[in-house]
Amino acid sequence: MEDRDGQILEHIGRYRLTLRPILDRLFFSADSSGCGNVLTRLISQGYVQARQVLPRRRCYYQLTRLGTMGRVPESRARLLRGQALRTWLGVLWYCCMHEGQRRLLEPRELDAVLPTAPKGIHVAEAATGYRVLRVHVVGLKAKAGYVARKVHHDLRATAQDATLAAWIRNRDYGFVILAERPRVRELVDRINRERLGESAYVAVVPVPGPHSVQKELSL
Repeated sequence: MEDRDGQILEHIGRYRLTLRPILDRLFFSADSSGCGNVLTRLISQGYVQARQVLPRRRCYYQLTRLGTMGRVPESRARLLRGQALRTWLGVLWYCCMHEGQRRLLEPRELDAVLPTAPKGIHVAEAATGYRVLRVHVVGLKAKAGYVARKVHHDLRATAQDATLAAWIRNRDYGFVILAERPRVRELVDRINRERLGESAYVAVVPVPGPHSVQKELSL
């Protein structure tokens, strides 16, 4: 297997899914033909599977059970729908399509950096040295007040640990809220009203959902 093939499989396993434009951006030069041939080969070899559940017949790609072997838990080959699809699509987009370098942390990687960090999705921001962010992906029906209370609760609980409290004060540990564009202003206003950003790094970032990803790709 070529080195790039292995890197692509590692990427898909880490993020649970990927999209063709993301593979093109991460692994292929702008003047190349893109990921098509490599993706076709990995599918034919049984390592990757296409899931045609997004609008306009767009696929997302996951590892197969064979593809997960020796890499990630077999559960990451399961079909993603509903909030699970929204969550992992948002995390993928935030890490791989927004400006700046970010990396979704595997549990063992988080434990190596912050052993007392709470369970949950965390990403590392390489551009800031090593800021670690706990990720909240907002569902379509989640009210802004509920989201703000959840972040406030998590902030207070996390700050009970002395090590994490120091990271929070230094803005080396924080929180990022991922939401579709129509929700962002409402969430920012609520976070500001609750003054959550005064005691910790808290950001609200737009990401697409399953039904808006095509529009985001065309922006």
